[in-house]
Amino acid sequence: MSTKLSKFLVFVLIICYAFILGTRINTGLPYLYHWDEPLLSVSALNMLKRGDLKPKYVEICYGGVMRNTIYALDAIYLWYLQITDKIKNKNEIKTNIEEEFRTISHPEFILIGRIVVVLYALLSLILIYLISKTYTSNNIISFIAPLALSFTSYQYLEHSTFANVDIPMVTWFLASCYFSLKYHCNKKIIYIYVSVWASSMAMATKLSGILAFVNPFLAFLLNHKYLLDLKRIKTYSILLKLFLVAVMNFLLWNPNIITDTENYVNWNKWIIEIYKTGGGHFSKEPGWEHFSFQLNVAKEDLGIIIFYGFWISILFSFVKIQGGTIRFNISEKYWIIFIPFFTYLIYMSYQKVAYHRNFMMLYPYLSIGFALTINELVQVISHKFLKLIPLIIIFIGIYFLFLPEFLHFYQDSIERYQNKDTRTQSIQRLEEIIKNKFQGNAIVGIAKDLQISEYDLKKITYPVIFFNQKDIDSASKQCNILVTTKYFNISKNSLVKADTLNFLSQKYETIDSIAGNPMFCDEDVVLRQTPHINPTILFLKGTSYDKIEYLQVYTSKRIEFITNQIITVFENFLPKGKYLIKIFSEGSLINNEGVHFKVLINGDVIKDFYSTKPDDVFLIEFALPTTKKIKLEIEMDNDLYLPEKGIDRNGFIRKVTLLKKLHDR
Repeated sequence: MSTKLSKFLVFVLIICYAFILGTRINTGLPYLYHWDEPLLSVSALNMLKRGDLKPKYVEICYGGVMRNTIYALDAIYLWYLQITDKIKNKNEIKTNIEEEFRTISHPEFILIGRIVVVLYALLSLILIYLISKTYTSNNIISFIAPLALSFTSYQYLEHSTFANVDIPMVTWFLASCYFSLKYHCNKKIIYIYVSVWASSMAMATKLSGILAFVNPFLAFLLNHKYLLDLKRIKTYSILLKLFLVAVMNFLLWNPNIITDTENYVNWNKWIIEIYKTGGGHFSKEPGWEHFSFQLNVAKEDLGIIIFYGFWISILFSFVKIQGGTIRFNISEKYWIIFIPFFTYLIYMSYQKVAYHRNFMMLYPYLSIGFALTINELVQVISHKFLKLIPLIIIFIGIYFLFLPEFLHFYQDSIERYQNKDTRTQSIQRLEEIIKNKFQGNAIVGIAKDLQISEYDLKKITYPVIFFNQKDIDSASKQCNILVTTKYFNISKNSLVKADTLNFLSQKYETIDSIAGNPMFCDEDVVLRQTPHINPTILFLKGTSYDKIEYLQVYTSKRIEFITNQIITVFENFLPKGKYLIKIFSEGSLINNEGVHFKVLINGDVIKDFYSTKPDDVFLIEFALPTTKKIKLEIEMDNDLYLPEKGIDRNGFIRKVTLLKKLHDR
């Protein structure tokens, strides 16, 4: 009865936890709030776009398990998008560049990575239950461990929401622990193979997962007498096979160890060095300071009852109380729980980097220890009430300890589901402002620093120009509405001063605003790639619409003509109307003749000119009676190369600007 009931309770718990995670899984999208997401989801997507399984240098950041899993699922989803004609080419998917580290055009690909982590989190709860079940005398008590973790730990919940490697690594670590226990209890050699494989998966997920090998090593050590009974050749054969399982599985998930050895080694050497030295990241002094800091964070998160319940379970592993008598009895089975826990905690505490996400490993073990304490206390009490006491404890615990936290998690998750990032909110607010205050006609200027996602930009139905905050005065002359933010500095020595940038905005009338966080404007590469969460949005008034004569549609980069050739400058659909092309060219007189250029639209020459000066500017007007696709090209046709006379005529276009006329005046 207790087995069926406990399984039912675990099933209900999984459903509840999946529901909470499901409401949180869209957090921030299309903006990335977690540091690790670009290093996993975006890296996998970049690999898919390139069409190879070889990650570039920064994409090696973590092991291949998560990256390659997401890659495979992304490939399936991309195939679905293509067969349903939602995209025609994978290059339509925009990912990040270093200067815009958090942008992505199709947030569904980020969602794929998050779903994978959610599944790992749910699997970890099942493993916690199975590990507890190995120790407890009543299956219902085993349910207390996953219940305690899922209903009290906000840290574990939060890290189960985003695409990261910490929860997957913890899950593989727990799998290694569980199968080590199975081997210790049943002596079936298959379990030790599975434990080694799971340990290898943990390491292939995150490098610190190498500590999972403590599990099978410990189980092997505790049962060495069993191995001594085997023939020596068979023992060596088992050891060799275990070694091959670990190595081959690790290489399977990280083939770049072989195909790109130098980058793999250099990156991981750098990561190891960063963990030792801190490298500008959040740090604590290795040793007691770091050790106590991480335990205090866990205590505040889980609560003192669960936290100290774990430490009491260590006492019960040495002391047994039966029939009113106390006796010492050290159980080897407990070592498989406590030794890996302390090995991981002590090793990671002797690193300087102190991000608590590296210590998610603590939470399952603290919860298991709490359940073991409950189990021992139940056994001390008279056997007459033994069958009822676990149910009473669970009921009281759910009502007074777990239910309030669950309701808090539920409310927090619903709020996340309903509240979008301020940049997403700004798009809807922008439409309302233009409709109500600008009679439906406006040109919008958006500060590049906001890093508004292309996914959101597609929703804007008005012309948009992007500007740097320092150029806001120039942008104000081209736009009716300026969308910008407030700034602050993290570094006191920053070359870009927040006060200066904020002062530029204060010159303009504020139409509306959305409360949020100021954005840091430091030039440091680490800070530039740090997630900006809910930035403050300011809507400022620019130039009146009637005073803006032209709207800038496109500006090209520098173009070089080394020989006679035609180069495409712009190719896209344009709405009907009048247009102006500004061509900024460089030329010189050679044999009394300048560089001859022709300007073509859809193959027809609309103007030709000679460029003879380094700062020539040519204006070309044209009109479109209907919306149509145009192809704007420039041709150079009088190349001259006389090496014996030192003559080489080349053509240069500094830039081409395409403008749309807004008014017929």
